Amino acid sequence: MKKLRIKVFITLFTILSIFSISVLVFNNVREYSRQKDEIRRVIERNERRPISNSNNMLDPTRDVNPQHNIFVDYDVYLFSINSDGSIKSLLKYSYESSDISKDVVTYANKVKSSSDDEDINIFTNKYSYKKDNNLLIVVDNSYQSNRVIKYLFSSICVFIIIEVIAFILSRYLTKWIVKPVEDSFDREKRFIGDASHELKTPIAVIMASADAYEQDKDKKWLLNIKSESDRMNKLVTDLLDLNSLENNQKELKKEELNLSKVVESSLLSYESLFYEKKLKFDYDIKDNIMYEFNENKIRELISILVDNAIKYSKEHGHVNVELYKDKDIYLKVSNKGEEIPFEERDKIFDRFYKVDKSRNRKSNSYGLGLSIAKKIVELHNGEISVDCNKGKTTFIVKL
Repeated sequence: MKKLRIKVFITLFTILSIFSISVLVFNNVREYSRQKDEIRRVIERNERRPISNSNNMLDPTRDVNPQHNIFVDYDVYLFSINSDGSIKSLLKYSYESSDISKDVVTYANKVKSSSDDEDINIFTNKYSYKKDNNLLIVVDNSYQSNRVIKYLFSSICVFIIIEVIAFILSRYLTKWIVKPVEDSFDREKRFIGDASHELKTPIAVIMASADAYEQDKDKKWLLNIKSESDRMNKLVTDLLDLNSLENNQKELKKEELNLSKVVESSLLSYESLFYEKKLKFDYDIKDNIMYEFNENKIRELISILVDNAIKYSKEHGHVNVELYKDKDIYLKVSNKGEEIPFEERDKIFDRFYKVDKSRNRKSNSYGLGLSIAKKIVELHNGEISVDCNKGKTTFIVKL
């Protein structure tokens, strides 16, 4: 189970991390592209500027839009290149007028003969350029580079925070996902232990009775062997029945029948048993309730619920069965007896679970009947629950 928790945690954390990294990369690529496009727009606004005849310099006053001469966030350098490749003249456009640094000139001399007409790289180069005929436009990337780096740094900080949250969330989700598996695993372990315990007692009695029979040949030991063998046979039969219901859900054949008649005919077979146990018995079955169901399994369900009501009724008690249709179909089996504690009402449908363990052997009960009943109800797309009120216990089946 520990390995399963680790695998689930790693899977969840990896998925969340991949998602976070993808968002980080996407946003930073988008920001880089946005700044790069901004540089490209600046370059495009300065292409094909006319040259002044008086001083052979680029003339910014002849720009169509004079405000293009001022760039608040970066410096733009325009170089005019001779046919032999030497720099002929240059101008600088910036928010503040300042001398042109030597590294700009060095950079211009370096790229003027480059085979590439354009190079815009915010991260690795301080400058970007574009050549258009005899015009070389150089843009200082410093502002954009700082913005991109700050954005990347902020994104990494956010990513670290998200990773911490993802770590905590993955641990929480791991517990939530693995819990049903752990519960199922615990039930299986408890099931194996309970089944082994239930089988151990009759096997021990059979072995002891067989040894005793060898000593004195008294037939009472054979009766003990037969009685315990019957108990074991009932247990194994119930286990096989429950396993069949759990693993062959799609094979349950159903047909639309008169549920009222099936329930009533099933109850009539118990009248003699109620008389023998000195229990009062009555039922209220509404006529002609049609439903699609498996007749054998519904009869088994009624048998389990009625048998359970008989076993746990008080002496001279009262058992009542109702079947009616509202929006859904309801089957209720009630009896007067000891109330089931509230905290145990959901557990009584677990395999081998027994509320009163001291009476189980006396009543020949293994705690499998209600588990089988629940599975039958679920196979008919229904729900089963129990309600206790003033000494009256009612099992409610909603179809």
